[in-house]
Order: sequence, then structure tokens, then C-alpha cells
Amino acid sequence: MRIFLLFTFLLLNNLAEGQNPGDNIFNSGQLIHEVRITFPFADWHDTLMEYHTIGDALDSNIYVMGMLEFDGEVLDSVGFKYKGNSSYNNPSVKKSWKISTEEFVSSNEVDDLNEFNLNNGFKDPSMLREKLMLDFFRHYNLPAPRCDFANVYVNDELWGFYSLIEEVDKKFLQSHFGNDSGNLYKGDPHGDLRCLGNNIDPYTDNYEKKTNETENDWSDLLWMIDNLNNSTAEDFVDSLNSSFNTEAYMKSWVTSIMFSQFDSYTGSGHNYFIYHNQDSNQFEWINWDVNEAFGSFTVGGQIDDMLTVPIDYIPAPATNRPLHNKMKEEDVYWDAYRSFMCNALSNYFNPGFMFPIIDSLYTAIQQDVYAAPNSLFPDNQFDQNMDESVNNLLGLKPFIEQRYEFLMSELEG
Repeated sequence: MRIFLLFTFLLLNNLAEGQNPGDNIFNSGQLIHEVRITFPFADWHDTLMEYHTIGDALDSNIYVMGMLEFDGEVLDSVGFKYKGNSSYNNPSVKKSWKISTEEFVSSNEVDDLNEFNLNNGFKDPSMLREKLMLDFFRHYNLPAPRCDFANVYVNDELWGFYSLIEEVDKKFLQSHFGNDSGNLYKGDPHGDLRCLGNNIDPYTDNYEKKTNETENDWSDLLWMIDNLNNSTAEDFVDSLNSSFNTEAYMKSWVTSIMFSQFDSYTGSGHNYFIYHNQDSNQFEWINWDVNEAFGSFTVGGQIDDMLTVPIDYIPAPATNRPLHNKMKEEDVYWDAYRSFMCNALSNYFNPGFMFPIIDSLYTAIQQDVYAAPNSLFPDNQFDQNMDESVNNLLGLKPFIEQRYEFLMSELEG
């Protein structure tokens, strides 16, 4: 525990100079929170499942009203819904949640935040994959949500142990970039950043506009995508840099490769946000949905292949990932890519640094994991997955050890 608390102190010192929304939750040093949800009816689970089905059919979010008690703070008239695709479709009653405190009452907030996510760890016996990768992003000041844990009670019954994930919304934008009036897009379902022409329609099918929706102005996204795909070779670097924060993005790309997180732009071509920063006039990359880190999403390969994914991996055809395909051809980008990977491997992503963090987190959450009902994996698999593979899901420590050795050999080559 002492090692984890020291790491938390160093991480928080590295991140925050002022008070931002959610700091009293995620930056407080409290790792495990208590979330109590109360509905005024007994069949709440069936109701949430029904609303999820209706919401999917209507492509809309439909919330059920209830009461929230978060670490002792009580809010009435809060919105609750089940969320997710793969995480939702597992047969367990332990579904992932989205909580919207302002869905029915404005200014209904917890530490100035109005949205939270509770993720069920549907492919993670260790319950640590998201936490470890998101903490890495934030250690290097890369935009990504914060992650803690929560014991969740529903109608006074302990329902499960969850990852507690910050929402990417206007409060997140203001905290990270100092402004929130720009356009925020989510790269779903197929936001591969290829040029689809000058008509807005194909982009609305492949991206979600999350702010300024009523204006329906997508011209900035088309501008950035045009710079990426259609600039001349001579102008490419200057053109892309003018519209996209390439320096920060390089580090996020490296991180996805190191952690073999391929349910992302790096692999499946989605699960990210980009924000048009109004101060710099550049798009910023925001990392999102990393619950299948440590090789859990194999992009059609075998699980052991995730240990030896090369540093220059781009899924075929490479032209379907123009951001990677074109940046890799420029020495200024590729040199920066390898330089950051070398730095991260030396200073963070290695057994000497990460094993103590894993041990401390494991010790900190073990008893809560054991005590929680509706778990998706038995307790012995939670224990085992720190050091060995479980159900074709790689062990955390062997993954780090073997991935570190392979990537170092690639850099030396």
C-alpha cells in the first residue's frame, strides 16, 4: 500500500496545480468509493435492460430516475442507464452503468461533476487493466479520464465491484484545455480518419458529434481530415501540425502499441475522442475505453501474438489508418515516436517500475473483490491473472515482462 500511495502522490503532483472538477474524488488518494443507487421499485434491473434495448433502437440515451448516494453525498432525481455493447451482452446481471446527475435536475452535481461511468471489467479477471493504462496516460499528461474503483449498492444490496471512470465532457475539456466551446467528436463506430469527400453525410455515419450538436457544423473535422489525407508531400508536416497536436498524439499511439490496446484507432479504428481546441486551433486526441488493454482484443490474431506486436504495426490495409500510415513515413514523427517509446520503457513500462504498482493495487482491492457478488470471474482467477493467463487473457506481469523485452529488442534493432 505504501508504494501505491507514493506513486499516487507523485502522479497527482505531476498533474494538478489547481483545483478541477472531480479532484476531491479522483485526486484525493481514496482509491475505492461507495456508490449507492436507490430506485422506488423492485424490478429495476429489468427496467434498465428494457430501456437499454429501446435506446439502442432509437439511437438515444434513455435514463431511469433514482437516488444517488456517492461517498455519503445524497442526490435525488439522478439518471441511470446500462451502457456498452460487448460489456453489456455478457450473460451476467453485472452490467456497466452510466450515471447522469443532471439528466432530470440541473446543477445536480458531485464535486462539480455530472457524469460518471461504472465499468464491469467484462474481459478483465484482474480488474486492473483500465486503471493501469489510464494512470500511464495521465502520468505523461496525456488527455485521458481518471479511474478509481467503487463498491456499488442497489436498493441497499451490494451489487458489485466496478471501475469508476471519469466522463469526457465539457468539464473534462475545460480542465485539460482551458476551454470547452469547440467541437468534440467521438470516433465511433468507424472513425478511421480517411477522407470520405466533402459531403458531411458519410462522416455523420462514422463519427458522433458530442458538443454543439444543434449547430451541425462539421467543417473543422473535414478540414483536419483533408489536411491529413490530401496535403502534398512537401506540405504534409506543416499542414498536419497546423490542425492537429501531433506531439501529444505520438505518445498516445506509442502507449496503445506498448499496452497492446487494439480496440482503439490503432487496431479496430474507433474508441477515441478528438477535440477542436479553440486556443490553439488544433485538434487534441483524447484516449478512451481502454478496458481491453494487455492484449485482450486480438484484432483477429492469437493471444500470444499480442506479446510480439512490432512497434510499426498498422492493420492491413495500412491506408485505412492514414494517421499512422502517413506519419510513420515522416522522420520527424517516427523519430519522436521511437524516442518516447525508449523513454517510457526505461522509466515506466518495465517490470521494476510496474510490478510494485500492480502488487499495491492488488492488495488494496483484493478484499473488496472477494466480497462483491455478481463477479464475472471467480476469486481465484482474480488472483491468478496477476501472474498467469486466465481464460485466454494474458497475465499482467508476464505481459509487461515479455512485452518490455520484445519492444527493447525492436528498438535496439
